[in-house]
Amino acid sequence: MTVREATALADWIELHDRRLTTIYITHGHGDHFGLSVVLDRFPDARATATAATEQMRNGSPAQHPYRAWFPGQIADTITSAPSMVPG
Repeated sequence: MTVREATALADWIELHDRRLTTIYITHGHGDHFGLSVVLDRFPDARATATAATEQMRNGSPAQHPYRAWFPGQIADTITSAPSMVPG
């Protein structure tokens, strides 16, 4: 969810010499707010999501309550994946 956690995930992927192609998001909770950080590191990866992620698109990312709960830890850009599969 946080920039630090997303960076650690991206570091792990690189450390294990993996090629990230797809990020599949199954729900719209805040633990996917690090998506923009991961996509910055792996720009060829494609994010896709179930329809259940619709709550990620609601409201302004700048106003999201997670910012208050985790001050200075949420990425400036909150990226949503397009809903491409039934949820």
